[in-house]
Order: sequence, then structure tokens, then C-alpha cells
Amino acid sequence: MENRIEVRKLLLAAEKVRQHGEQKSGRYFYSGLTLEMSFDGYTFVLSTPKASISVFFHNKFQANYRNNIELEELYDLACKIAKTDAA
Repeated sequence: MENRIEVRKLLLAAEKVRQHGEQKSGRYFYSGLTLEMSFDGYTFVLSTPKASISVFFHNKFQANYRNNIELEELYDLACKIAKTDAA
């Protein structure tokens, strides 16, 4: 599963969550995804209650999950959000 993750889609999803999400305690919440950003903006974490993907400088990432289904659900949700034209 990790081999098919495209960081570009995660970047698009993170930006949509940041722009259109509800901000609380330094986090953004939008359509089931949570976004946490570092103070310098070079690192961010997209997460659901079951899995998370941390994206680092130079488009490297680390996924934390218990099974592939949890990671796939997170990535599919991020891809769906990345495609939307949120108002």
C-alpha cells in the first residue's frame, strides 16, 4: 500500500483541509481528516482516528497504521478531498 502513495495528493489534501477546515487547538478538521502542521510548515500530519501519514521535507513520508485497510481508508479519503472543489 505504501508504494502507491503519491505525496502530491497528500499535499493537495492538506491544503484543502487547511483552507476549508475548522481550526481548533492548532489543528484543522475537515471531512474526517485532521491536519497538524509544524511551526515552519515543512512537516505535516494527516490523520484519521485509525491511521496517520506524516509528510516531511523533500516529500518523504512515514505512515502509522495497524493494518493496510486503515492506511488505505486514510489515503482514499485524502485523495477524495484533494479532488474536491471545496467552496
